[in-house]
Amino acid sequence: MFWLDSAVICLLIWGGAAGYIAGWNKVARRLGALLLTAVVAAVFKADVRVATQSLYVDEYVNMLIVSKLSMPVSASGSLIPAMAADLGIPKILLSGSALAVLNDLSLFINFMAHVVVNALSFVILVVMWISFFNLVLSIIPNGDSPIQPLGRWAGLIIGVLHHLVIVLIVAGALAPLLWLFGLPAELINLEGSNILRWSLQLFCNSRIWW
Repeated sequence: MFWLDSAVICLLIWGGAAGYIAGWNKVARRLGALLLTAVVAAVFKADVRVATQSLYVDEYVNMLIVSKLSMPVSASGSLIPAMAADLGIPKILLSGSALAVLNDLSLFINFMAHVVVNALSFVILVVMWISFFNLVLSIIPNGDSPIQPLGRWAGLIIGVLHHLVIVLIVAGALAPLLWLFGLPAELINLEGSNILRWSLQLFCNSRIWW
């Protein structure tokens, strides 16, 4: 979608401008903290998921999905692919499912609930750890040496990369949640944007959703 690509490009320009002003040292620290946050969140996502089971999050998500589907669990499995398309479920979300999932509505609902809870667990960890790393960065002195022109241009490049990583993480982590909470597919069609499609593919390949 043109407006999504335009919004992403604006965010990247913003990141480049912020990196140019801050210099490479500060923005490189932010990028490092963000990458470390993503890795830690992906590694410990399963632990958060176990904790959510005791809070009956899975059951609540299941009920939300059943309500969203507006059809009985015993419905014909052959309708599931068409139903998923009509509901605006990104096709890439279904790429990690086995054929049996697409032939049984109960398995399909459980699979989508699994994807949503995994995404939610990842988001919780990202928020927690990025807050921690930013606190650490605020304590570590940056130094007051003047920024050289080369350092500013390096900061511009790193700033663009920093905001690109932010876009990739936010789009990939929130894609299942955006679908669950009913944002119209016509408004938020992540697969219609080239950059955001890469984000979804990245999350699929890294198995963060599964």
